[in-house]
Amino acid sequence: MSKLLGYPSSVHVRRPFLQNIYDTASNLLATNGVALGMGAACLALIWGLKVAKRRAPRSRLAAGLGTARNVVVVALATGVCALCVLLGHDVLPRVGELPDGLPAPAAPALDWPSVRRLALPALSVAIIGFIE
Repeated sequence: MSKLLGYPSSVHVRRPFLQNIYDTASNLLATNGVALGMGAACLALIWGLKVAKRRAPRSRLAAGLGTARNVVVVALATGVCALCVLLGHDVLPRVGELPDGLPAPAAPALDWPSVRRLALPALSVAIIGFIE
């Protein structure tokens, strides 16, 4: 909720549900209105594109936008944020910095409990691949 409401949150670990409710309620006055508006607009656009796809099944545009609605909304939100920065209105909070580069490739640890836990799902995927 901190990302949608735009209040700062330094904790990036999973916490109990009631702790999240308490944190949200205690930070409600620190809500960034622009971040809340952007989040609400994105959710409304996702919902609207889903409804448009359902109500206009013969429309290619509605079908295409409705199918790719998440990509469409992310692209539009990115464009709006970039435009705000270019115009000097950098009011949206950032989620954080992206690390540079890719992690080094490494083989996963292979132990007997993991092999036993993954054997049946791996066999299932192999059978489905063989059938197809």
